Amino acid sequence: MHSIRSAGAHPESLAWCQNHGMTRAVVIALSIVCVLDASPANACTCAPPRAACNQFWQVAAVFAGRVTQIAPVPERPGILAVRFAVEQRGRGVDSETVVVESAPQDGVNCGYTFRVGESYVVYAGAAPGGQLTTNMCSGTKLAKDAAADLAFLKEVAGPPRGVRVFGHVRRIEEDLVSFGRRDYGGVAGARVEVIGDRASREGTTGQDGSYDFSDLPPGRYTVTVTPPKGLALAGPPLPREQHHPPPRSVTLTNPSECAETWTWPRTDSQISGVLRNADGSAADEEVIDLIAVSSVTRVDKVIPHVSVRTGADGRFTFAFIPPGTYLVGVNLGNPPPASQLDRRSYHPGVTDPPTATKVTVDAGSRIELAPFKLQDWPLVRRISGTVMWSDGVPATDATVTIFGAASERVPLDSAGRFTLTLPYGAQFWVNARASRAVNGVRVQGNSSPLTIGRNDRDGELSVVLKLPR
Repeated sequence: MHSIRSAGAHPESLAWCQNHGMTRAVVIALSIVCVLDASPANACTCAPPRAACNQFWQVAAVFAGRVTQIAPVPERPGILAVRFAVEQRGRGVDSETVVVESAPQDGVNCGYTFRVGESYVVYAGAAPGGQLTTNMCSGTKLAKDAAADLAFLKEVAGPPRGVRVFGHVRRIEEDLVSFGRRDYGGVAGARVEVIGDRASREGTTGQDGSYDFSDLPPGRYTVTVTPPKGLALAGPPLPREQHHPPPRSVTLTNPSECAETWTWPRTDSQISGVLRNADGSAADEEVIDLIAVSSVTRVDKVIPHVSVRTGADGRFTFAFIPPGTYLVGVNLGNPPPASQLDRRSYHPGVTDPPTATKVTVDAGSRIELAPFKLQDWPLVRRISGTVMWSDGVPATDATVTIFGAASERVPLDSAGRFTLTLPYGAQFWVNARASRAVNGVRVQGNSSPLTIGRNDRDGELSVVLKLPR
């Protein structure tokens, strides 16, 4: 059974660095994946920052230092060589001065702007030419904003310590009142198992949803999180691409090295039912929607919703829906304009929202709805109209043509009126032309084409022939 989720960025996905200003070599050296944004700004965005105990081991050099000189690099236009007086060594640095190359940040690229006299904690990669390089996505920051980084530099300079596995369990779900996803905060009481070849630990998350296992022996570890009752990790019946990632293993071999993991449980809930056609047969491969009751009066072009597709037997299931009160139906996510046929239909098979079934979801809900029958919508609409000149005189002798898959003449009555019976689902255009004597001169008049949309309901057209000025 297929599921079509509402719009919004998935919390597991990371927005990697968009970088126009740095050279390809610099980007590769820093292991930064860059994606060009189609927006006009094309501004740089980076993946969420890693903890110092992790980032320290991902780059070629880490140190704290004060900028003493900045100069252009002649062979690499746009790149600056930044000289530092080293104040605290980390790794990859064995002298009192270090030169790191960077493109100044210009609001678009992923460069980093340094200032003479300021102190920084620098995370630098090694370019193919051997030079150290950095940018705003590497973790480099002002020393005054780098307390945790400076503390870690002192830790790794001291006696060797064991490795650390820590992480966060946060409830992040579809927001069916506003678009996107909503972060409900940390999840307390989740069971966490850290299983390794040489040691294993287990515990529960604190009130903020975090956990931390320190001083583990180096090695390979797998982290498994079991949410508390009422929450679950996304899985069946959602399609595979919407499942929560499986437990992952991390290998930590360096002193004080760490791995940070994130887990996103959701409300453990399901709403199921069967959709039938108007004749009672199973409605196969039909899209069915879920919206919040509070959204039923919204007139936005698109309102927040979650959609699933029925199976061959007409069954559907909405899963991992946050607590709330909802309506189930078809065509609920895109309210039509007043001129179009309103094909919205609500469980148990009504078109009037106040009479629809209100479905209240709580953690752990397993709701089975009675069978839901689709409406028997009209197949055709009647479009009437009048043809007249722009001064209000009926054009009873006009030639009216309707264009669709083919063109066809439309007959007029003695008052210049016409009536069309047209199928839904196809678009048409109506045009008229005529001649008339004005002040003893014969003039030609043509109307602008009028469009009849695919879902335009019964209505009235006014076809106006323009008189020459």
